[in-house]
Amino acid sequence: MVLRNHALHVERAGARLWIAGVDDVLEGKPQLDEALRTIAPGDATVLLAHEPDFADTVRRYPVDVQLSGHSMEGRFECRLLARRCYRYSDAKYPCGLRQLGSLSLYTNRGLGTVCYR
Repeated sequence: MVLRNHALHVERAGARLWIAGVDDVLEGKPQLDEALRTIAPGDATVLLAHEPDFADTVRRYPVDVQLSGHSMEGRFECRLLARRCYRYSDAKYPCGLRQLGSLSLYTNRGLGTVCYR
């Protein structure tokens, strides 16, 4: 299942852990309210969001952990058709673990790249 603006949960001993995901922040249509709408207050929630800087929005929501992977160790990606270049190392929250108020943010270095058409 693709968690694009959607959430699912696992349950054990009466406790629920929610895994939610949002669409790509730069190229898609992330709808955080939609992704979190079925989650009961107080349930543990992990959000999958490709762009770590989205944490500035997420930290105002009842999300415990955001997992991201947009940094790609500072690689450049040039989108020839869109004529835009991004330097991922300029991200506000590059690789590593950070605490942003009650939100824990972990940004992974990334495993590959995507070509947008």
